[in-house]
Amino acid sequence: MIRVTELLRWGGITSPLPDTAVVKAAAERGTTVHRLSLQVEDMAHLENKGWTTTELVVPDKVVGYCKAVLAFHQQFKPEWKLREVRIDDEALRLTGCPDRYGILDGKNVVLDYKTGAPQKWHRLQLALYTILLKRQHSAHPDQRIAVYLKKDGTFSLAQHDSELDLAQAWNLINRYLDEVVSGN
Repeated sequence: MIRVTELLRWGGITSPLPDTAVVKAAAERGTTVHRLSLQVEDMAHLENKGWTTTELVVPDKVVGYCKAVLAFHQQFKPEWKLREVRIDDEALRLTGCPDRYGILDGKNVVLDYKTGAPQKWHRLQLALYTILLKRQHSAHPDQRIAVYLKKDGTFSLAQHDSELDLAQAWNLINRYLDEVVSGN
């Protein structure tokens, strides 16, 4: 079974990350924000409740990113059906964990939080998650969205709805199955 992020690396879509302090710090930041985002989202749904760092233990270096999660939830009020659920597809030999799947602005969306700058490969990551959701959860995302959380507490959205992304994702899966799993 190959993880979505590993498949992207295998396919040459992303490069192996250098083993530097900066890369390690960015990975740690992303992991911390993802872990805390579940708690921040839960707090966002409480009526008339503000969020402060005293209610949730948040390292100073990620406070702004957590405030961005809260701002996103207060603005859009999403209804998540799945949060950080690992999806395994034995037939495709693929596993992945989309950050969120649910209702946003009346549409079914697969969503991924990002704490770094937009990258071209994000659209393929979301397409791969969409394939897994359709096959394993009978889910039908209408939209694929990356939410870029910023250090200053703001966020931006990038919508990726191209059918070409899905076709490229299927091509990558099929190439992996042919070359690695089948050994052709």
